[in-house]
Amino acid sequence: MLVSVQTPPHHSWKNPAERCMSNLNLGLQGVGVMRRALPTMEQKIKSTNNIKAIRELSNKEPALREEVMDAVQPAKILLGDVFSRLQVKGQNFKVFTAASKDDMVRLVNHLKKIDEEFNTDSLLDSSKPCKLTQKLKDFISEHCVCGQYQLSIKRCGAEDCVCGAPRTSPDTFADLHHLPFPIPQQEKYIHFEDLYGKEEAKVENYVPSKMQRAAQRHSMPFSPSSQKAKNAKMVVQCGECLKWRVCYSARVLKPDQRQKLERALDGVTYSCGTCFQNVSTDDDDSIFNAVYVNDKLTCDLPIEARDYVTFDDPLCYYCGSEDDLITGNSNYPLCNECNDAGKQPRKKNTRAFQPRQE
Repeated sequence: MLVSVQTPPHHSWKNPAERCMSNLNLGLQGVGVMRRALPTMEQKIKSTNNIKAIRELSNKEPALREEVMDAVQPAKILLGDVFSRLQVKGQNFKVFTAASKDDMVRLVNHLKKIDEEFNTDSLLDSSKPCKLTQKLKDFISEHCVCGQYQLSIKRCGAEDCVCGAPRTSPDTFADLHHLPFPIPQQEKYIHFEDLYGKEEAKVENYVPSKMQRAAQRHSMPFSPSSQKAKNAKMVVQCGECLKWRVCYSARVLKPDQRQKLERALDGVTYSCGTCFQNVSTDDDDSIFNAVYVNDKLTCDLPIEARDYVTFDDPLCYYCGSEDDLITGNSNYPLCNECNDAGKQPRKKNTRAFQPRQE
């Protein structure tokens, strides 16, 4: 059995599970962090303004990845040493080394044992939804319990299955259950022992994005029109549903403001239903004072119609996928997976000019 758990993405400001950040901030007081200079790529990396530009440059310059990893290694060692000496309830923080790209490649290649025709390259780009084959969907349905922040995989017990026969005793295997999902109880959560193996803990109902209700009205100081979207001409991706959401601005952003916005978006992980103005910043001239996002949206809602007016890249209306799209002049794009799921094409919002009849 394999169990994997992650914290809410990066510095998500809406999830109470990130209360440990206050402890980490204590350890960072008085600590200066600076990378080393790159041996041969320093001038080239200085021309980049954000993480996206660095990644694009690394695709053109393969040596850049290794030089950047070596340059930030002393800073990572320093932060790891600081964090490992911090404590919560008498227990020290544990610091883990992030998986390298080679580690991820070796892991995803195991999926070839389930379906040899599956394209594992799609798993290495987390910004795009992964298209699973039917064999993988059947395997996940039978062996896995997936949640927003946790995943557990358990052998099915069949000797002829690709997962293999259990190596533990039959009695122990029968008492082995998937990791239960947390269930709140007043201001705390029900203990693990009281949920383990219970039916009500096998469904994830209390993740914030599922409990979230759409706001009655957005908090923007103006109406989110297509013109306001063209003024910003920027989108931000939800870290949970991976859908792109449109940014709005009352005035057209200048080139330096656009670069500042790109750097600011690299520093936060956006989630549907939140707004940039909730980001804590000491900068009175923050770009988030001029750029907004519709906080009335939730992860269940489709792509905004203004996205198709502002940008030319086609996206599936329901899931935001860029692949296997069914397009038409009168309908929004629809991917094959959403089409197979029974979702109907949505007609575009068009305003036809009707001349006055004399």
